[in-house]
Amino acid sequence: MSSSSSGPPYKRLLHIMNVLNANKNCTAVSLAKELGVGERQVKRYLSYMRKVLGMEIIWEKSTGTYFCERPYEYLPLLRVSGDEALSLALASKTFAAWQGTALGTALDSILKKVSQVIGGAVSVPVSEVQSFLSTPEVGHDDDREHTWFGPLLEAIRRKREIKIRYRKPDSVRGESRTLWPLHLAYLDHQWALVFWDKNKNEPRKFLLSRIEALAPTGAPFTPPAEFDVQEYFKNSFGLFTGVDVFEIEIRFDKFAAPFLRERKWHPSQRLKEINNGGVIARFHLNHLMDIQRWALSWGGHAEVLKPKALRNNIKKELKVLSKNYA
Repeated sequence: MSSSSSGPPYKRLLHIMNVLNANKNCTAVSLAKELGVGERQVKRYLSYMRKVLGMEIIWEKSTGTYFCERPYEYLPLLRVSGDEALSLALASKTFAAWQGTALGTALDSILKKVSQVIGGAVSVPVSEVQSFLSTPEVGHDDDREHTWFGPLLEAIRRKREIKIRYRKPDSVRGESRTLWPLHLAYLDHQWALVFWDKNKNEPRKFLLSRIEALAPTGAPFTPPAEFDVQEYFKNSFGLFTGVDVFEIEIRFDKFAAPFLRERKWHPSQRLKEINNGGVIARFHLNHLMDIQRWALSWGGHAEVLKPKALRNNIKKELKVLSKNYA
């Protein structure tokens, strides 16, 4: 932002804006009397409003008066750079995905207020940036996920117990669960609630799209001192989380190797170059399900070397696939 905290006092600028909006015969002399400052100071204020805030203030030489061609409802105190305009554009698309939910309404309201304050002082129009972006259409599952954002965030913030009805994919009807909500995480393109299971005395995860009903019980809770969300996700590759940590090794051929080198797929990732132009990728993970699906997605360009359990799982899967495509 290019507006400076060392600029003129806000109340004086607001007074000048209101006088200009009232279409009065506004002169530097009259403004100086109203504000109790010198005429030169008023001219500095007007210059600041023009150059820094981007307000269209016109001076009529024949009468010595100032006026605006259009009224300003807000002082445009913010100037937006290209990066900031892109952030606003992305935010507006995200908020649109939550349309109709309590949180979506609140976020949309905030965005509108920011847009009003920005006014005409946007150096890169948000509407122009939006034409460069494309986002997937929002589906039914996304709507269900976003329905629970507001209540869950409030329950996590206030440390309040909740009661939900949760339906697993293989169940006909949902089951009632009472739990302590701890954290919301976006995992494998889905939002999940991390909560403390009082019966098993351990953290667990539920997908928001599977929640059918939610209500606060009103009971407060104290998060377990031993729970650390960063540590909880440390060795997870996706949705699934386990206890034991496995050392994973997968060999990638010359075709796949550049894709491994250009990004880090997991914090524990380590690459070892091999003679044929390929790489061996090593990970430390606490569950095999997500890494198994990921390894299979590379087809013949990847081979699991260890652990033996993961290699055997891949073999079994390939037998089924071979039979399906025979």
